Amino acid sequence: MIVENEVKVRLSEKNFQRVSSLLGPAKYYSQKNKFYSLPNGFLRLRTENENSFLTFKGKSLEAKFKACEEIEFKFPEDSEKKLTTFIERLGLKFILEYTKTRASYIFPDCVICLDILSNGNKYLEIEGEDQVIQEKMSFFGLSSFDIEKKSYFTMFCGGKNDRL
Repeated sequence: MIVENEVKVRLSEKNFQRVSSLLGPAKYYSQKNKFYSLPNGFLRLRTENENSFLTFKGKSLEAKFKACEEIEFKFPEDSEKKLTTFIERLGLKFILEYTKTRASYIFPDCVICLDILSNGNKYLEIEGEDQVIQEKMSFFGLSSFDIEKKSYFTMFCGGKNDRL
C-alpha cells in the first residue's frame, strides 16, 4: 500500500513570507481539483500545467500526521476532458471543485509546497516520513500546535468528513 504522509500548516502573511524566503525563489502554478465520491474514499482529478493526475485517496489512517492510502496516475496534456467524461460515465458522483495556487519544492527526503487558496488563506505542506516532517517543522520555527487538521477538501466542503 502506498501511503501519503503529510502535515499542513496555515501561515500568516508574515510567516508565509518568512518560509518563502527560507525556501528560495518559487514558481507558482494553478491547480484545479475535482472530487468524486467512492465507497472507501474519493477520487481526485487534478489539472496543473496542462497535465492531469487521477488520484485515489483512501480513508484516513492512524498516524502521527495526516496519512491515507494514495494511488496516483499522471496523464498527458489535454486529458482532463476525456478523464472527466470517463469518470462521469462510470457513474461516480461529483462532489466538489476548487482551485489553488501552488509552488513546489522537491527535496531528496520530502516535498514542500506553499499553497494559496482562492479565499486568500496561505498554507505550508510537508510530505515525507514523520522524522523529516518534524525536522522541517522545527527548521521553519513551527510546532505541532500550528498543524491544520482539516484537508483542503474538508475546508471547502464546510467541515464534512474528508474520507466519504
